[in-house]
Amino acid sequence: MRLLDRYLLRELLVPLGYCLSGFLVFWLAFDLFSEMGQLQDQKLRGGDILQYYLARIPEFIVVVIPIALLLALLYTLTNHARHHELTAIRAAGVSVWRLCVPYLGVGLAGTFFLFALNEFCVPRTSERAERIFNRRLDRPKKSVAPSSGLANLREKRIWFFERYNPRTSEMLNPQVLWTLPIGSELWLLATRAVRINGIWTFYNAREFTATADTNSMLAPAIQTNVLVMPQFRETPEEIQTHLGLPFLGMVPALFDHAVGDPLINNGVPPNFVESFRAIRTNLLFSSSQPGGRTVAITSSALRS
Repeated sequence: MRLLDRYLLRELLVPLGYCLSGFLVFWLAFDLFSEMGQLQDQKLRGGDILQYYLARIPEFIVVVIPIALLLALLYTLTNHARHHELTAIRAAGVSVWRLCVPYLGVGLAGTFFLFALNEFCVPRTSERAERIFNRRLDRPKKSVAPSSGLANLREKRIWFFERYNPRTSEMLNPQVLWTLPIGSELWLLATRAVRINGIWTFYNAREFTATADTNSMLAPAIQTNVLVMPQFRETPEEIQTHLGLPFLGMVPALFDHAVGDPLINNGVPPNFVESFRAIRTNLLFSSSQPGGRTVAITSSALRS
């Protein structure tokens, strides 16, 4: 019977190998084409992509082995029936249950293999694939300052930025509140700002204005890909003196003199209310650890 078992196993394992290989090639091609944009965004090279997919193979095997085993078994039994091999084996006195022993053994071995692979191998390889996928991303360096701000009282401007690189004079997600000489406010938001040839240049910039005769919501004024602001004279040296100071928020000015008691629930505009709520949230998070805190309150306008 050992000769018969070896023959049945060979007739099953060969198509099983073909099915696994075919599914693997199809999966690699489909996944590579569908994720090509993300791989380029992650700045992965050819070797990184190869390591990434090698690390994901165990995850793919767990999904595809049951399907490949089913197709291989169907092909094997069909091939046996086409050549009347099952009839010949039954005529030799082999029962149906004895005939199924090699196939049942392969199924049981595949079950234990999938269990071990899914429990012990796939979690580690998935984490490794995630590390490979993110290995080329720019990590925050020590030379990049965290969230901070700058109050320029002379020019009546308040700056807030998520990160600042002193070497390149580059800001991420800058926000500038500028009180104009006519009394209105200008809010400038951008995804990035760089000082080029002594001039601040904002990218994906949006401007909002709040006039002195209304307390309504901010009105959009300009939205452009590149905005050059030669009026901003803040130098990198000034910004570096404020690095490391967390910025809690900004409170817009109230131009309506009829509002004598500017409480957050007494006829004030929505942006005034939201600014105080944002400051309250930032204060709560900044006080999560024990120890003293110093809060500085500044103003960009006279008699505020």
